[in-house]
Amino acid sequence: MRPVSEAVIHVYRDAVHRGLGPISPSCGMLLWILAYSLACLRERINIVDVGAGGGVSTLFLASAIEASGENGRVVSVERDRRMASVLRNNLWHTGLGELVEVVEADFTDVYRGLGRADLVFVDVGRVPSPELVRAACEVAGETGILAFHDAVSYPERGIAVRRVLDEAGYVYSVLPVDTGVLLSSQGYLDKGFYDVASALYRESLARGAYPVSANTARLLYVLCRAVTASSAYRVVEVGSGCGFSSLWLAAASRGTASTLYCFEPVHARLAPLRRALGMLGMDAEMVCGWFEDRTVRLGNVAMLFIDARKEDYETYLEASGEMLVRGALIVAHNTVSSAAVEGYLRVVHGGGNYASITTMPDPGGVTTSVRL
Repeated sequence: MRPVSEAVIHVYRDAVHRGLGPISPSCGMLLWILAYSLACLRERINIVDVGAGGGVSTLFLASAIEASGENGRVVSVERDRRMASVLRNNLWHTGLGELVEVVEADFTDVYRGLGRADLVFVDVGRVPSPELVRAACEVAGETGILAFHDAVSYPERGIAVRRVLDEAGYVYSVLPVDTGVLLSSQGYLDKGFYDVASALYRESLARGAYPVSANTARLLYVLCRAVTASSAYRVVEVGSGCGFSSLWLAAASRGTASTLYCFEPVHARLAPLRRALGMLGMDAEMVCGWFEDRTVRLGNVAMLFIDARKEDYETYLEASGEMLVRGALIVAHNTVSSAAVEGYLRVVHGGGNYASITTMPDPGGVTTSVRL
């Protein structure tokens, strides 16, 4: 299945030619993966595109909803009358108009009437106002995901957004996709969590377990919130090490009906994770052993994080096939730094059962895929 049609690609090329400043196809693919996953895993979803411009971002989002079985809608907010006209014309040409409502207004004037959103994408002026960022947070609510464009190319935008998110206690990760995308979700992490997580990170390094970076850990938190916030699913981690990434996954699924399973073949490495979880009052099912040889039979898995033997990534993916629900997210670490994952990348980037994007939230690289 192709994520988007030739008509959508034509709209993108035309927008570039006309100097409309559209998001890149890589950013579009990230949005597509998030929207498709949410549409498959939640009841009828609502997506808000703030500053839709000529509609390239809207078309990627609407294409994901169409592929999911039309389980939702996109509300595109654009205050410029000329751009809103271009957007409506593009919707007509691509046949996606039935899935999109165009609101020609300033977002801060209309956001209270848009209802709760499962995903909010913001691509507005160089420095968004604090009022706009707070409005986006209110629309996303407790279970929605926020995505802010140009978070790297315009440092002042990233700083302005992060300042508001920090005040509100949100968790966020910055991805070098296109001109930078900041992904965020509501967090419930206090100083106690960060103290325990920092200590576990240092212990992991001392034990040679090589944990993910803090930025990647926050990405895992946001993605795990996306798949577990509103329904009961299972989250599986293959290669927990001493548990730094596990701790962030446990924090994201805390208070939900979902369950985290951590597979680690080295028994001694599970002790630091067990201790950290106990200090924070969190739970996880810890399994000592190789994932592909598991005795635990799982189903209804909505997220799989792989960070174990690189040469066996393809084996882990194959072993998880029957467990993964449609729309499940598969996140693999070190897919840029390790040549041993070449076979895995051919599978997830080769079409068929997955749509994928590889980014670098840390030097190792992360490939995020969605089960089609």
